[in-house]
Amino acid sequence: MAPDPKDKRAASESSREIADRQLMKALTHPIRARALAILNERTASPNEIAKELGQGVGHVSYHINVLKKCECIELVNTEPRRGAVEHYYRATSHDDRHLAWTPMTVDERGWADINEELARLLQRVVEIEAESGERLAAAGEPGVHVSVASMAYETPTEESGQPKPPQG
Repeated sequence: MAPDPKDKRAASESSREIADRQLMKALTHPIRARALAILNERTASPNEIAKELGQGVGHVSYHINVLKKCECIELVNTEPRRGAVEHYYRATSHDDRHLAWTPMTVDERGWADINEELARLLQRVVEIEAESGERLAAAGEPGVHVSVASMAYETPTEESGQPKPPQG
C-alpha cells in the first residue's frame, strides 16, 4: 500500500515546526544571536567571535555548537593552531538573508511602539505568504521554505544591577 501523501506532508510540517522551534530557541540567547549575526557577515572561528564579543572561548564554543545543531551555521574550514585545530563557520541560507541584532534601552512608550511595529510587520508577512501562495499555485512551483522571526524581549541589566545605557 502506497504511503498517504498527507502523512508525508504532516511529517514534513512536523519536522519543520521542530526546526523552527530549535531556531527560535537558539536565537533567544544574546550570544547565539550575536554570533549568528557575525557569521552572516563573514566566516569566523569561535575564538575570533569570543574576542569580538568579549566572552570566554569555551562559552562561545558552546553556543556555536547549539547553532550548528540547529543547522544555522556550517563548518567551512579547519586550521591547525598551536597544537589544536581551529574551526571556522559561516551562516547557512540564502545570500540575501537578513539578521539584525540591535540591543537598546527604551522607555515604556518605546517598548509599546516597538511591539506595535512588530505586530504590523507580522501582519504584512502573513499577507506576503498569502500572495506568494497564489503565485506558487498558479505557477505550480514548490516555493522556498522560510522561517521569519521577529523578537523584542527584555534583556538582563549590567552586572552592577543598573540598566544598560542607551545606545547611540
